[in-house]
Amino acid sequence: MRKRYFNTLLAGAGLLAFLTSCGDKATEPQRPEIVVDLLERLNGLASVTAVEITPQNNYAEREFQLDITQPLDHNNPGGPVFTQRVYLSHVSENAPVVFYTGGYKANPTTIQELAPLLQANHVFTTHRFFEDAEPDPMDWTCLTVAQAAADQHHVVEVLKQIYQGVWVSTGRSKSGKTALFHRRFYPDDVAATVAYVAPIPQGHPDPRYMEWLEAMGTEDCRQRMKAYQRAVLRKSDSLNALLGDWFTYDGQTLSIDTNLVLEWLVTEYRFTFWGELPADCGTVPDSTASAHDLFGHLVATCWHAFMYGDTWREYYYPWHYLAFTETGGFYQDADHLRDFLTSVTPENLEDSLLCPPGVDLTFRAETLEDVYQWLKTEGNNIIYIYGGNDYVTAAAMDPDPTTNALVVIQPGGDHGVRLPDLDQRELVLATLEQWIGIELTGDGQR
Repeated sequence: MRKRYFNTLLAGAGLLAFLTSCGDKATEPQRPEIVVDLLERLNGLASVTAVEITPQNNYAEREFQLDITQPLDHNNPGGPVFTQRVYLSHVSENAPVVFYTGGYKANPTTIQELAPLLQANHVFTTHRFFEDAEPDPMDWTCLTVAQAAADQHHVVEVLKQIYQGVWVSTGRSKSGKTALFHRRFYPDDVAATVAYVAPIPQGHPDPRYMEWLEAMGTEDCRQRMKAYQRAVLRKSDSLNALLGDWFTYDGQTLSIDTNLVLEWLVTEYRFTFWGELPADCGTVPDSTASAHDLFGHLVATCWHAFMYGDTWREYYYPWHYLAFTETGGFYQDADHLRDFLTSVTPENLEDSLLCPPGVDLTFRAETLEDVYQWLKTEGNNIIYIYGGNDYVTAAAMDPDPTTNALVVIQPGGDHGVRLPDLDQRELVLATLEQWIGIELTGDGQR
């Protein structure tokens, strides 16, 4: 009797549980999933202040301006801080990330060509000490390769809390060197790096630049260019007046002596000729040309002349400071012009006037030596792209055969060489696919 009563109770309890369960499913509404918007999630990251902006690059549907707090000295995280401007173009939290390690001020309009190839999110960082990443006060001793790499590392650490896909870093020229410096100090932050026209000089100056220059073009071409340089200096009085007017027309002031700037441009002329223009010696004016024609060709070839104006010279202070102290520069072309130069001397081929006033400009050769040796022997999953006509190729990286790296030098390519210009484009894309384990399905579909 007791056993039958017990069985009855069990059956009743089972039926009640079943009916209750069915009733819950039938009558209780489903709770909606709580979705936190990306902007709120970005602002929830430590050290990040995010603002959504109207997309300006015709790439992603959502774009964000991030200000990320960085220590001025990463070795003293409790000390002064500054904010670093970063632009994020959002595709998907699960998509890869193209990390553009900017060498200057970032802007919201730029997208590197790898982003559409990978259908990736795009992160573009401002380099420390440039506009939108300026400490106050500017302690120039904290502008180093290692400190800038630590900035990049912090950006990666923070954003990987949301973007956990494959990260690929990239950059061009100074930005390309920034990507390589970041890899040296934080090799595991990204899966691969594609560095365009990024030289790693061996010394300041690096004599390989002059060796490269004297091998470019035919002998007749080299002599024509040298004759042009001498013609400019012979007519320096007339060209100095034109140069002063040119800066005024450009809306700038020029507090540096015009003759010094003119001679700087002349000693840089052959490098920029090969690096930025079609390599056609027929465009070089004859040595008997008028001062107006000589000057027009000079400023058209030396496109960077505006950098010597007061406003832009100050903007580029961080670039020149790093060149003087750690990253090096190219060797200017002066030996055959000594009899014509009156302002430029061997000591001021790159004058300290280009750097912030009153700072120590001692060159620390050990930085480049360390970076070069690491890239050469341990810099894996790095693609180096150079143009055969670009002077920076004189200081191209030459990794050991045992290093998992690829160097591509495009014959006739200049400082603006890109993937579509490459004869070995397919090799570059296949190598990148292999390293990151992702098939390219974007605009670069093969």
